Amino acid sequence: MASAAFIEPLPVVEYAAQLLGKDLLSRQLSDADRIKACKIVEKQHYTKRLNEKQITALVKVTCQRPRDLENDILQKQDVPDLPVTSSENLLP
Repeated sequence: MASAAFIEPLPVVEYAAQLLGKDLLSRQLSDADRIKACKIVEKQHYTKRLNEKQITALVKVTCQRPRDLENDILQKQDVPDLPVTSSENLLP
């Protein structure tokens, strides 16, 4: 059986509620509300701090203009151009 049979489309808030075992849907959440979920499994490697190279790479990516960032993502993923949507009006 294909693994796609086990994938269920689920909003992020509902996924976090299931993961954390919390009833997050009992109140309205605004964009200002933030959630941090972290689960480290056995033998999972992680670092507590980013090194200088990681910080530089993260800053470089996050400081790009939205259209440039989209182009970089599309080039790296080799994804065909997507049709223009109304959300494009929000880009500078």
